[in-house]
This record gives sequence, structure tokens and C-alpha cells, in this order.
Amino acid sequence: MNHQILIPRRSHNPGWLVRLARWIGKQRKLYELRRFYRGLGHSRAEARQKAELTL
Repeated sequence: MNHQILIPRRSHNPGWLVRLARWIGKQRKLYELRRFYRGLGHSRAEARQKAELTL
């Protein structure tokens, strides 16, 4: 998945929209890292912990 929410950096976007876009980006990164660690044979809990520590 290479979809991105593109929000211009120097615009007058409401703060909640910028925070939402950043939160979505972080969740996507966490998801990809969890998939990576699960692929290495870690349990779900270990994969979640390692993904959070990586970010």
C-alpha cells in the first residue's frame, strides 16, 4: 500500500485534520511493521510491542 493523504504543509488546514492525517500515517506504519514482525515468526503481542518500539 503506497497511498498517502496529501495535505499541503503551508496551508490553513484545521489542526484536527493535520493531526488526523498524521495519526493515520502512524497507524499505517505500525500495521506494516506488525506484518513484518509476524512474518519473522513473532507472536501477535511480540509483533505489536516490537512495532511500537521501532517507531
